[in-house]
Amino acid sequence: MHTAVVFGIAMCLAGAGFDESAAPQSPPGAWPIHSNPALGYELRHPGGYAVFATGPEGERDGSRIRVALEEYAAPAPVLDIYVRHGAAAMQMPGAVRRHWHAEDTDVDMAGSRCAMTTYRFGPGGQIAVVDVRCPDVVFRLTPGSAAVDVRRTIWWQIMSTFRFLPKREREPG
Repeated sequence: MHTAVVFGIAMCLAGAGFDESAAPQSPPGAWPIHSNPALGYELRHPGGYAVFATGPEGERDGSRIRVALEEYAAPAPVLDIYVRHGAAAMQMPGAVRRHWHAEDTDVDMAGSRCAMTTYRFGPGGQIAVVDVRCPDVVFRLTPGSAAVDVRRTIWWQIMSTFRFLPKREREPG
């Protein structure tokens, strides 16, 4: 039953719109900054996108955040980011791994060498989910339909702006 639910959700996500060629109106250096000095990170995103904390009520400390289009009602595309203790706890459900085709590669992200797993609806098919695992941060992109190469998307540009702050810019803790 759980497997059928996961697969059903994935099929719904595949129907949501996603345009690889969509480009922001301004370069990443001019984008608004979302920062969390307590956890010591910042992320840039273009106008028209929102960043908000996720997770259980009372535990929304910024260790789990979501980047999404501000005016979009579908469940995808979204970028979930898990930082520090949020990253340590994040795993892909086993049912998902069994039903999707997984492709592993190494990428440079967040100032580190990271492991990227692209989960597809069959070999060479559309992307269902992409996980990029770096030291102390995990990015999970659910792109919706039409994505073939996540590195050619606005979402990849957003992920590439993530950085950990130097100690002098963090809140004392």
